[in-house]
This record gives sequence, structure tokens and C-alpha cells, in this order.
Amino acid sequence: MLDAGSPLTLDAGSKLEGVLLPLSPHAVLSGRVFDERGDPLSYVKVQALTYRYVYGRRQLVGVGAATTNDLGEYRIFGLPSGRYLLSAVLPRQTLGEAAEGERDELDYVPTFYPRGTDPAFATTIQARPGSTLTGIDFMMARAPAIRLRGRIVSPTGAAMITVRLSAVESAVGTSITTITDPTGRFEIGGVSPGAYLISATLHRGEQVWSARQRLVLKSNVDVALDLAPPVEVTGSVRIEGDARADLSGVRIGLEPRDRGDLLAALPQALLKEDGTFRLANVCPDEYYLSVSGLPEGHYLKSVQIGSREVSYEAAVVRADTGEKIALLLNSGAASFDGVVVDRQGQVGAGATIVLVPADQAKRGRLVFYRVTKADTNGRFRMKDISPGTYSLYAWQDIEPGAWMDSGFLEQFADSEKRVTVAEKQQQTVQLKMAITPPTAEGRQNQ
Repeated sequence: MLDAGSPLTLDAGSKLEGVLLPLSPHAVLSGRVFDERGDPLSYVKVQALTYRYVYGRRQLVGVGAATTNDLGEYRIFGLPSGRYLLSAVLPRQTLGEAAEGERDELDYVPTFYPRGTDPAFATTIQARPGSTLTGIDFMMARAPAIRLRGRIVSPTGAAMITVRLSAVESAVGTSITTITDPTGRFEIGGVSPGAYLISATLHRGEQVWSARQRLVLKSNVDVALDLAPPVEVTGSVRIEGDARADLSGVRIGLEPRDRGDLLAALPQALLKEDGTFRLANVCPDEYYLSVSGLPEGHYLKSVQIGSREVSYEAAVVRADTGEKIALLLNSGAASFDGVVVDRQGQVGAGATIVLVPADQAKRGRLVFYRVTKADTNGRFRMKDISPGTYSLYAWQDIEPGAWMDSGFLEQFADSEKRVTVAEKQQQTVQLKMAITPPTAEGRQNQ
């Protein structure tokens, strides 16, 4: 029986039989949600949340959810085993929920089990395989909350427009979505103070009109957004020296510099046969460039935006300028071969190896990292590496994405392997397994 995630090494012509893949039954969490008077609350969205690293920041993300019925009951099923926090949110309508004079400054705010508004003081629920946990009851109370009102100006006048308010710089990736009335007006209640990104989208045939704005909410506020038409971003890719290679898998994408809205669709397109690309329906904004699917042995050597030549990490695209992008590939990518050993000198079978860019300007971008697994002999290979300086780490047990957190990496200075590679260089390295300390969440709940 192999442990989950154990690597398999197969030689040419070999056959592996009798592999058993045990499945773990899912868990169920259920309970009721009450108001401050003890009456059941209907239509409350209850979410099972767990901590994950998102762009190097530890955040709570939803794994499962359910809505309470007329008795205030909820039941979240299909959950993998793990540790969860539960949150309860009472959605609000855009308009017409109550007459203007009936609205007050108190509202039901997002609540964490059992009854707090701060996830740091929430109770962790341990869900084991196949377990059914009942009686997980919430108490929601009205509290001072912010009410956001606004109007989205549409190019066609009357329209139903999707509006999303997303929390940024928060441990909780909260997102509230609503629809405007036919005149473009909307209202969102029960919002906690903090930094947010508000975005609006309208589909007109094949076009997507949009608008985005950063907000810091401290009190009730009215906003107005003008929808802008989409723009196109175009460009081309070639290989230095006009060498030939299969570029059919090359994918060009744009990542917003402001990542407040993690649910937003990211513009991307495959390279055409003639070496050009076209990204349509792009919201006028600033973006980082993302290039993936390069042919084996190649790396992105330079980027030209309009008349400006910039490095990959500094390539910021202003989508509304019409500047064409020219990408130059080089066939001289570097590679690493290595072995992982633990503190006792034993091979680190199945270890996770991460290549981290030394340049701080690259640390916040997933595209500049490389991740692989060691085989049963602790050996690994990384290829298609851009020339430069990196740090190599190896962990037996590591939370995905944790390596993008510079504060997390500081704990492993004694296990860091600093390496510098030039074009076409192949290096052989030996890595010492890092010992992963308990997570902040794990220490808090021990």
C-alpha cells in the first residue's frame, strides 16, 4: 500500500500491477442558525472554510456551503477530512428589501461559529473521514454595519448589471455579488469596514463592458461607476535566431496588478499558427504579463511593449493604449538535477522541491516559481529554467503556496540552497530536507 502522493518510477516496458487507491468517505457538518432572540434565520449562507495560501497570503477559502431552510437548518456534505471554520452570511437584496425610512444602521454581519465576527477567535471544527457532526449552531446578531449604495452607468441606459464587492487585504476572501435594478442602481448591506474592490460587468452580445474601483469603507457611502467598452491586446512571439520549435502550446495571459477580485476571469489565449495572439474582451486596466506552455528547453528572454523593452517581471501592460507586445524566446533554458536527503542522510522520497526566485520583484508572481516531486530515490529534475539566481528548498510536508510567503521562507534559512545558472547550464545539487513547523492555525488549536 502506497501513501497518498507517493511517486511511482516506471522504466520503459515495465508493468506495475496491484496498485490500490483507497478512497476516504466525505464528512458532513450540520446545525442551525438563530437570531439574537433565538428565532431561526432562513436563507443564511453557511460556508465551511479552510486556510490556503493565495498569492503568498494565508487566506480562508470556501470548500463547501449550504443555505438554511425555514427552520434555520443547514447541512454541508461532501467535505474532505480536515479542519474547518464555519461562517454565516445573510445575503441582502439589491433594493426594495425595506422602505427607505425603515432601514437602520444595524444589520446582520458575517459571523464565525459560534458567534464572533473575527476568524482569529472562531472555533475550529475537525472533520474526520465519514464523520457526521451535528448541532453546530450559530447565533447571529445585528451590529453596526456599512450600507453601500451606488449606480452603474450603462452605455445602453436600462440594463441589469452584475456587481461584485470583494474584500482585499483581509484573511477572509469575502465576495458579495448582486444585480442592479433596470436603472443601474444597487445596494449592498451588512458590509464590515475594510478595503474592497468593486467591479461591475455587463454582457452585450460577445462583448463584456466593465468597471472597477478600489474602496476603503468606514461608513455608508454612495458610488458611481461608468462601464467602459472592452479592448484588445495583441502581439507576437518569435524565437531568437529565427529557430524553429512547436509553439502550438504557448498561452498568453494577463493578471490584474490589483488582485482584489480573485473570482474574476483572467484574459488568456493560445498562440496562433502565424505566431500572433489576440486577447479580446479585456477590461481597461493595468496587468502583468503571463506566458506559459513554452516548448522544451526555451525561456522568455525579453518583452517589448510598444517601443519599450522591459524585463518579464517588469512587464506591465496598459490594456487601453493599443501598444503591441513582442515576445522573444531563447532556446538556452537551464536545468537542475538533484537529490534530497533528510537530517539522517536518508533519501527524501516524495519530497516537494520548490525553486524560488531570488529577485523580490518576482516573489509575488506564481509564474516565476517551479515545483516538482522527488522520486522514490529522492531524485528530481527541473528543466526550462530562465537564467538567473534562485533558492532551492525541499519539504516532506508543505502546504501548497506557502513558499510564496517570504516570512514563511525565513524559517528555513539553514535548508536554503542558493544557486545561479546561466544559459544552457545544467547543474547538479543536493538538498537538505527542511523541517516544517506547525502552521499558525495548528498552533492556535493545539
